[in-house]
Amino acid sequence: MKKAISVLALLALLLLTACSKSSDIKNGKVKSVKVSVVSTSHDDSSFFTLIPIVVSTGKTTTITYIPVWNDIKYLTVEYTYRKKIYKTKTDDFDVEEYKGKPYIKIAKSDIGKKNASLVLYTHDK
Repeated sequence: MKKAISVLALLALLLLTACSKSSDIKNGKVKSVKVSVVSTSHDDSSFFTLIPIVVSTGKTTTITYIPVWNDIKYLTVEYTYRKKIYKTKTDDFDVEEYKGKPYIKIAKSDIGKKNASLVLYTHDK
């Protein structure tokens, strides 16, 4: 009986972590609004780091740089909605590449919350 309950709890945990609210916003499953971005922590961070790899054969030394993707855990966004500025810091976000002025899609019920799920559309991913 204990084994069945722990297997059921593990399956429920996997199902809950597989679907995030930000992916539902991106797919249009949650009613959301498009708001303009004032500033983000995404703009402040560099997402690629070049790691040097040194290879020496005795006579020659070669340095090769490998780009490594920096995965950020939290995104801080200041945005305006109906002429009022809000700020949120979230770990449930998606970043999509967009040619134009950055904006976010956020659930209408999450506006003004300190930890809101969102999708950031910006010029670099």
